[in-house]
Amino acid sequence: MSKIYNRGFFVMFYELDKLVPETTIVAVQPYEDEIFMFDKNFKLYRFNSDRKLTSRQTLIANQEMMHSYSSSVSFDPFSKKMLLPYGTKPLGLYLDLNAKPKVIKKLNEPRKTLECTAFSTQGSYIAVGDASGRCNVFHAKSAQLITELPPRPDYISSLEFSSNERFLASASYDKCVVIFDLVLNVEVASITTTDVVQSITFFDNDRGMVMLQRNGAMQVYHIDDQVLDREKNLFPSWPTSSLLSEDGRFVFVGLKNGSLCAVNLETQEKAFDEKVCHSGITKMVLHEGLLIIAQEKSSTLLIDTHHQLENFVNALRVKDHSRLNEMITSNIFLILNEEYDAEMIGLYEPLFKRVNFLIQKGKIEPATTLIAPYENDPKIMGTFELMIKNQEHIQTLAALVSAQQIVDAYNLIQKYPILKDVPAAIELELTWQAAFGKAKRLCKTNEVTSHKEAERILAPYERVVEKQTEIHAILKNTKVFIEADKYVAAKKFKEYFALVERYAFLTKSPVHQNIIQMSHKILGQLKQALHASDFQKCKDYITFLAPFSNIRAEYVKLVENFKVRVAFFQALQKNDVDTIFSMAKEHNELRTLREYETIENRFKELSKKALDFAFIADVRGIKEVFGNYTTVKLFEDKIASLIKIAYLNQMRKEANNPKIDWQSVFSKFITYYGKSDDLLFTARQINQIEILKKIKLPNNPEGYKKEALVDSILG
Repeated sequence: MSKIYNRGFFVMFYELDKLVPETTIVAVQPYEDEIFMFDKNFKLYRFNSDRKLTSRQTLIANQEMMHSYSSSVSFDPFSKKMLLPYGTKPLGLYLDLNAKPKVIKKLNEPRKTLECTAFSTQGSYIAVGDASGRCNVFHAKSAQLITELPPRPDYISSLEFSSNERFLASASYDKCVVIFDLVLNVEVASITTTDVVQSITFFDNDRGMVMLQRNGAMQVYHIDDQVLDREKNLFPSWPTSSLLSEDGRFVFVGLKNGSLCAVNLETQEKAFDEKVCHSGITKMVLHEGLLIIAQEKSSTLLIDTHHQLENFVNALRVKDHSRLNEMITSNIFLILNEEYDAEMIGLYEPLFKRVNFLIQKGKIEPATTLIAPYENDPKIMGTFELMIKNQEHIQTLAALVSAQQIVDAYNLIQKYPILKDVPAAIELELTWQAAFGKAKRLCKTNEVTSHKEAERILAPYERVVEKQTEIHAILKNTKVFIEADKYVAAKKFKEYFALVERYAFLTKSPVHQNIIQMSHKILGQLKQALHASDFQKCKDYITFLAPFSNIRAEYVKLVENFKVRVAFFQALQKNDVDTIFSMAKEHNELRTLREYETIENRFKELSKKALDFAFIADVRGIKEVFGNYTTVKLFEDKIASLIKIAYLNQMRKEANNPKIDWQSVFSKFITYYGKSDDLLFTARQINQIEILKKIKLPNNPEGYKKEALVDSILG
């Protein structure tokens, strides 16, 4: 039975249903006809399409229970399969759940206890991270190991695949996140964070990545630009789970205190932060508008994020704000609608201008009435509540401005920065700008009388600390301001910024602030044009921004990026494959371009075919599949990784052959790939570990870049 939670402990979520088990669920996955859940006591729950419990089964008895926020269990989103830890040894179980649970394979590769598992978004790969800091990637269909990430010195805390299955992000307890390119089999980034990353979400067509830390901080990494945004402390509690909204504009974050947050990925600000559970959120899944939220020691909630959506859109089109507000009471997800967002952005500034005027006059009841149609929008109500909390200061400031007690007014704003956007503060600043502008015009006449008049106009501001530099500058250095204005009028920004470097007081002027805002706006337009590969616009913006020294570092980087992209597109037009691939190897950002993906898709298809040859230990077959690609440096690591799989399978095939000189075989392998984990594992499998232990050779995991790879490791 459906139930609406209104304001109170639970706030504005439309609960469609509740899944019964009063237990801690550590993994959940909806399918077309069923919902699977798994608890920390190794019980599997199955619910049918009517959300009725059809079975409950303990998969592993007498197993030590997992902790409530374990990431060691995961379901395949496309087929009814799962991964889970097994036994006291470092093992993982790969299960088929289509009928009765059946073991596909026991994963013996982990060195220590299995800590994290993940299925890729299209069902091609499975990843397993353990307590030794190792992460292994398996082919989902065959369950064969296909690659290993560089080991970390501590536990793996989180694993996440990008939606296109190109990247695997692996976080570890040493406060590091590694991004690994599965197409090329190379590490593309290693990011240091201030705390352990608990949850990762890719966004912006896999060009960006959100990292949520246990200290409540969020950081965004831009893969194209290899830029890490400033850390933002958004959450009062440990973020335990995250996922991307359906339109990709928000990330939903579940917290250990039972709250659910939505964060706008463009502004990196919370759109809402509401209590949804009595206890901590352990896992979340979003499926066709249905948000499934598992919580610690309690039932699992099913929330309909599309509730009232059609009616909401209709009310939005006729600007029926009261009706919109009413519908938000039953479904806060409606405020994330893109059209609503645009509507409220346009409304926000004029609304609060009127509200603050009323608060200034002490008319709190009319202000409350004015805000009433938006009382369920968290952003508007958050701002309004802050204004009400500071109403005494707002009214005091208005009185000071009205009485022209300028020094006291500025001191009050300095003490309470929230006041800087209220109408009285804006009026105060506009009055100052008008006074300064008039004084500047008077000083330009170079007459004693005019100069004295300018001094008189500026006198009320002489004791305002932040204005003293400007006052002194205009009265003593009028010629500098005249020169600066001429340069700006003539758009000679190179000369203007050279002047600014000599006379720092110019940076305080309104003219300079406008120039700074303009430069950042155009810099943003340059970034957009660059991502859209609109090179003509890029040239125009680059030419215009060249003199702006305030953005020099970022500008130089974008210009270099522009040059690289132009050269790359010229190579594309000429079908100059050697240049295309050599540039893509040197410049990681080129590999995310749609135009490049078209070319690389051919290699990806060949990689799938070559993998089949690797599984049957046929190195020659791998080389024949790739043909001329074997000479392309960009693909060297990937091809070598597939041949490595083939070599290991050659060893397993001939495990019982008494004629094999295992010392020679292992030595040759170590020359190519070093003494890797998968070699150690294989040596144990074929009972030759003692021979391997005795071999003392340099451990170079990239020896294949110097040594030609033979067709057989055995002879």
